[in-house]
Amino acid sequence: MGIDGVRATARRRLRVLVTRTWGVGGGQVWAHEFSSRLARLGHDVQVIFLRSWWPRMRARVKLEVDGDAEARCRHAVLDAPLFLEGFWLARFLPRYARQSPVDVIVSTGGEAAWLDKVRIHGGPPRVASFHHTYPDWQGLPGLLAGTIHLTRRGIAQTYSRWCEHLDAASMKHAQQVVCSSRYQAARARNLFGLPESKLKVIYYGVDTRDLSPCLASGNHRPPVILFAGGLQPSKGLDVLLDALTRVRTEFPEAKLVILGGGDWASYRNKIKTLGLGECVIYRGRVPRTEMVKFYRNAYLLAAPTQHESFGLVLAEAMACGVSVVATRVASVPEIVEDGVTGFLVPWDDSRALAGALEALLGDPGRARAMGGAGRARVERRFDWDTIIRQWEDLLYEVVERRAA
Repeated sequence: MGIDGVRATARRRLRVLVTRTWGVGGGQVWAHEFSSRLARLGHDVQVIFLRSWWPRMRARVKLEVDGDAEARCRHAVLDAPLFLEGFWLARFLPRYARQSPVDVIVSTGGEAAWLDKVRIHGGPPRVASFHHTYPDWQGLPGLLAGTIHLTRRGIAQTYSRWCEHLDAASMKHAQQVVCSSRYQAARARNLFGLPESKLKVIYYGVDTRDLSPCLASGNHRPPVILFAGGLQPSKGLDVLLDALTRVRTEFPEAKLVILGGGDWASYRNKIKTLGLGECVIYRGRVPRTEMVKFYRNAYLLAAPTQHESFGLVLAEAMACGVSVVATRVASVPEIVEDGVTGFLVPWDDSRALAGALEALLGDPGRARAMGGAGRARVERRFDWDTIIRQWEDLLYEVVERRAA
């Protein structure tokens, strides 16, 4: 048994149940890594994966479940009707827990909202993780007032509001709520009225072994600006395209590589209108295993986002020694140290964004220094080995508190 296993055995092996729903984004990446890394510490980790009755979701869920990184975890895939995942889990879990007893439940969203209504064998405490930003949160009145359009997009929007309501209920009934940043903790207090004593901040983790700088690039890294994120308006790609038109007048060799899924057609039209067709490369959604290649090949990462609960791509790029230009919003200043690991600019300000990009493109030495400082910051604050220890300590504390 390795060192990690000895640690778990010395303190007592925990039986941890993680509940997850389908999704794409930093929160799902976190849940995937959290489950596997906790298991590597020697704990018995069981994952219940709720798969909604939505045909296109099924294949993607299977890819997540079959990933090698979670091979040490036991999985149960629970098919549930859309909008009723929490009810299905509440029906299923009491029977499941009698066969596979657990010491603590870690929920990753609103799927656990109704668990306080049922009796679970052993009465395990529950820790809820809070990842979502909910910039337009209006509570239950907003949910009831919203119009339901019977189209795929309309149903998706209503489902999103429903999940927000369930997430709030899940956190209200949990014994502990873990927030992905100080910004998230403040929102949990202000939006949901959660007491300070119930909240704890544990950042997302970054694998600093797999995500590391490319030493061979030296002083000759090409002027490639990387954008990695969904193509929804809140990620700011349209602002970045406007900024790129300014940057190209000073640095005509600069290129923009775009990673992420979404409505590409509208951006493609804007790229054509701005005359940026030759310098913009769209790669679509890229597997996690290939992300490190794009980070290492980038000169800098641009993230003109409107809101983030953490900002995983920022920390991952920094781990690869890449300087960052991002917006001074939400949790971003907790990740990027302005003037040290990159530059922070106001949201929706293409002129300021262009100025920051030009400052780094015109000073390779400064860009490298910021990249090195970013790597050191990630090693100190966001390395998964440190983060998973914080989670392990918290889970022991919650279990011992319940036993007392």
